[in-house]
Amino acid sequence: MEENEETRTGVSLVWVRFGDTFSSTATIITNINTSLAVYSQCKLSSSHGVSVCFLICGKTKNITIPMAFSLFFTSSSNNGHVILLLGVSFLAILCIMKIARLSQVSHSDIHAAFLRAFSDYQIPVKETLEEMAVENRQRGIDYDASFGAFADNGELVGFLFCGVRNDEGALYYYDGGTAIIPEWRGRGIGGLLLDTVLPDAKSRGAYDFILEVIQDNVNARKLYESRGFSISRNLRCYKKSLKDIPLMESFSYTIKTPEMDEYREVSKSLSLPYIPSWQNTNASVLSIFEHLITRVLSHGGKPVGYFVLNPQTGHILQMSALGGSPSIYSELMSLVRTCTMADSVKFINIDESSTFITFLEENGWDRYIDQYEMIKCFKPTS
Repeated sequence: MEENEETRTGVSLVWVRFGDTFSSTATIITNINTSLAVYSQCKLSSSHGVSVCFLICGKTKNITIPMAFSLFFTSSSNNGHVILLLGVSFLAILCIMKIARLSQVSHSDIHAAFLRAFSDYQIPVKETLEEMAVENRQRGIDYDASFGAFADNGELVGFLFCGVRNDEGALYYYDGGTAIIPEWRGRGIGGLLLDTVLPDAKSRGAYDFILEVIQDNVNARKLYESRGFSISRNLRCYKKSLKDIPLMESFSYTIKTPEMDEYREVSKSLSLPYIPSWQNTNASVLSIFEHLITRVLSHGGKPVGYFVLNPQTGHILQMSALGGSPSIYSELMSLVRTCTMADSVKFINIDESSTFITFLEENGWDRYIDQYEMIKCFKPTS
């Protein structure tokens, strides 16, 4: 048995690695109790709770069973509080995971893990370090509120990015990306990260926690449901090749490029035909405004339509037309074609109840992904 201790920004961690194969739960408990005794002698350096997580992968009749032992200590008393979950009698202890805030990790290491974790994702991800940084700004990712899972050699093998926003005094959290590198999947790391992030968010005063999950990803949805998340709405994603968007020779309206303050006013006067998801909100637009292209169609000095586009990715964050006019939408789409550098453009997370979907489907947009928006409330809505 190997023992190690590390202190990170007021968090003390002790992790234990067993190299033996145990034949009974009694032996496992004895060894775990030994590690707890070692930990109880360690000096806690913070007034905050300390989380020690054991990730154990066992085999019973050739079936791999991931187990997570989450141990919680508080420095407010000499005796720690321990929660121990054990349900398998014959285990081969393979590894112990360490959980730490991503604020302690270099951006290049996070990017490397990001690319590996999303290498086989249903939606291709090939972002550069700079592109990932812009996307994280768009989603309000706070690395101090985000956590990573580390193998005992220090390798970052999984992570959960947390977006955090304060809206009129209420703190909201968003899962801006949870992923595990392929060779470490199926070992309960996703659940371990959630079990670290959710109590941390609650302790910071979060009102609720929002995420999206691809509807075909049944295992992920069940994981979130087991942690108290429920489906709040159904979302659809659409894309269209740039060459298939009609290019107009002239426009019926005056085209303007608004500054940030004018964008704010236009977005207030022309409501979106759907409630935007986290990464498409005004807060997201404003956070990376300099990286986006915004155009407004106006008539008689009054706006009749607008869009916000990321020209690098082809992601249309927002689009609105006065009265839901199909002709205004068509002119906006033609204008989008002249502004993007991508081969195709896309709308991410349109509420399935939106009338805007009718326009997209009647004009040949490809519905390529369906997602659930899920939410976990920490405070009662009254």
